[in-house]
Amino acid sequence: MPEDKETLSPAMKQKLIEQVSSKTSIVNNNLKKIKELAGLNKKLTSHISRHTFASKAKQAGIPDGRIKNILAHSNLKTTEGYMGEFSTEEDDKVLSSIFEESSPKARIMALIDQLKPEDLKGMALIQANNNHKKQSNGRRIEC
Repeated sequence: MPEDKETLSPAMKQKLIEQVSSKTSIVNNNLKKIKELAGLNKKLTSHISRHTFASKAKQAGIPDGRIKNILAHSNLKTTEGYMGEFSTEEDDKVLSSIFEESSPKARIMALIDQLKPEDLKGMALIQANNNHKKQSNGRRIEC
């Protein structure tokens, strides 16, 4: 196929580029409508969709060569760029582990995990007693 491109006149190449660009524009406009209907806050284009497809296919274990054929790439290096360029899975795991371990919620959960069952029973009794006192003051407050 690449050799066919070389035989096209500059005017024919320009016409092809304009036709592809026009069709891509139509697809992108429809993707924008879909995005709005779905309530998505992220940019959605045919290019991003192809990258997403390649990444998801790779994560699903589809062979690289098959993904290359589906995307109609002539070179596997191009497909590899599509599969990895937007992949943030490993970075997300590292960042999550850093921030989740130091978040107030994570610290509280770690403390709760250290409690013994008898400690939890004592806390339930304290909570029940507090609720009873609040109710007896003539007002009911949920905790």
